[in-house]
Amino acid sequence: MKVLLIQPVNHEVYSGMYNLVTLAAHVENYAQVKLLDPMREPLATTLLSWKPDIVGLTAYTVHYPAAIKIAEKVAQILPSALRVLGGVHITCLPKSLHPIFDLGIIGEGEATLESICIVEKHRLNDLAGVCYRINDEVIVNRSRGPFPVNLPVPNQLKYISKEYFSQGITCMIGSRGCPFRCEFCYSKAVYREVRYYPVERVVGEMKYQYKKMASKLIIMWDDTFVLDRNRLAAMREEMKKQEILGKVNLGIHMRTSVVDEDLMILLKGLGVSNMNVGLESGSNRVLEQVKGKGATVEKHKECIELGHKYGINVDGSFIFGMPGEKIEDMQKTLEFMEWLHLKKQQKVFTG
Repeated sequence: MKVLLIQPVNHEVYSGMYNLVTLAAHVENYAQVKLLDPMREPLATTLLSWKPDIVGLTAYTVHYPAAIKIAEKVAQILPSALRVLGGVHITCLPKSLHPIFDLGIIGEGEATLESICIVEKHRLNDLAGVCYRINDEVIVNRSRGPFPVNLPVPNQLKYISKEYFSQGITCMIGSRGCPFRCEFCYSKAVYREVRYYPVERVVGEMKYQYKKMASKLIIMWDDTFVLDRNRLAAMREEMKKQEILGKVNLGIHMRTSVVDEDLMILLKGLGVSNMNVGLESGSNRVLEQVKGKGATVEKHKECIELGHKYGINVDGSFIFGMPGEKIEDMQKTLEFMEWLHLKKQQKVFTG
């Protein structure tokens, strides 16, 4: 069994291939796995020379049109290959499954793709965690439970060219899921409950990326990196033990409602140099509506000021024109943006 995994290219948004690497690290126990780099490898050449049995694509909504086009090319060049779509878009909107795909994977993909690799083809529609079409109707099967976070450290260099890491920036995750329920976020649909990787395993992957990939900055994609302070303290001790503390910087994602000075001191001691926070709005009314209690403009400002105090770069993202947002809310957001005195501006990511 051969599985070709593809991350469609979108020149406005690059989401990397770490998710495919972690998927491959599990599925390689059941099949030969290859990751296609669409920017460097011709799809047709790979299909004709390698002849995969399964072609799996992952897509956010912004990637979905490109994923459809790739699947159409696969159907033309290698019609025998099973065309499978996974990722955030199809998990959140399973009824949108395009007819070009044989199956959609809903939620975390490891266990479902494993099952697709090992079951007989006529039984695929019986699997948990998939959706598929019968004529004009999309059938959504029962969901799977959360995947246990017991994966080994993935060998990224087995699947991805070193060129991707030439600037010394890599990424990883040390947990899955988030306890918060922001209205706009996919985490609750994809990951459901919070699960932490063992601290030793997380730091082991940091060491792998520092030693083998020459990483100088590791971006932690966790939604929950800062929530367990005892875990952060244990992580610092493990980084000391594995002799990487002070040798690599971390970039993290966090929610401003949990910030205080003690947390900033802890993060600085871990080597955190960059924080990305979901600012979303300059209106407390909108923040409470979409992020829940505790999310306020005042906490945003406190986080930014503490970041400056401890020499941690803080950047953030906004959502402009959310459902229910009023003109006066948008004006407050613009005023908050002016207060920030941003050193850089980010391209608008349209919805």
